[in-house]
Amino acid sequence: MKSVKGMTLLELMAVLGVLGVLLATAVPYISGMNQSQLADRLYRELENDLRYARNYSVTNGISVMLEPRSGWEKGWRVMGDDGTGNLTDELRATNVESKGHISSTDFSHSKPIVFSARGRANKSGEIKIDVTGCRGTRVRTLFINRIGQVILKGESVCK
Repeated sequence: MKSVKGMTLLELMAVLGVLGVLLATAVPYISGMNQSQLADRLYRELENDLRYARNYSVTNGISVMLEPRSGWEKGWRVMGDDGTGNLTDELRATNVESKGHISSTDFSHSKPIVFSARGRANKSGEIKIDVTGCRGTRVRTLFINRIGQVILKGESVCK
């Protein structure tokens, strides 16, 4: 007797049905993971630039400012003293994808974060990072205190 190799149409349809259910379940989860990774990346970029601005001010003995562009959502730039007491030398600039929502009631374009030559901040305040569509605890709140420390104040669940 010959053995038949291959699969029947019914078996093929069953396998495709199972794959369809698995894909339908996995796609929303993977999409949420990408948004969560974006929230983490925004947090790390902002934290790194804040630490860079403070360290640069202490190392070089000059004032350094981190200011948002026309809003935190567009990114920010780090400005240093040009040698005449004016904060005009752009040391670093970061652009942000529009998917992230970064906000602060304490710091704005007209009230930026300025680190003195000793690394002290001009004022204390919070910056909140939120990304729509993320999963888990990816809403981050950074706190900058008067002595210039950058502290992760809180994590909360995404909306």
